[in-house]
Amino acid sequence: MNTADAIRQRVQEAAKQLGRNPRPVTDDEILPETGLLDSAGILELVLWVETEFDIEIPQEDFTLDNLGSIRQMVSYIESRRA
Repeated sequence: MNTADAIRQRVQEAAKQLGRNPRPVTDDEILPETGLLDSAGILELVLWVETEFDIEIPQEDFTLDNLGSIRQMVSYIESRRA
């Protein structure tokens, strides 16, 4: 499973846990705007990314530009692991 697929799967699992219908998400959709995750769900997703990909995300990097969409998360993860 590639990075984008793993994040997409985690988003859908988190949506289910919140009692929401886990519809498919494109790589470019802004996750907070999808309504799938609330703010706590997004924070949990970021913490999962740190653990799953063995990176540390500094607080100043918690931005939509870095973590707003699946594509942006993949790019950010790749840059942190390089």
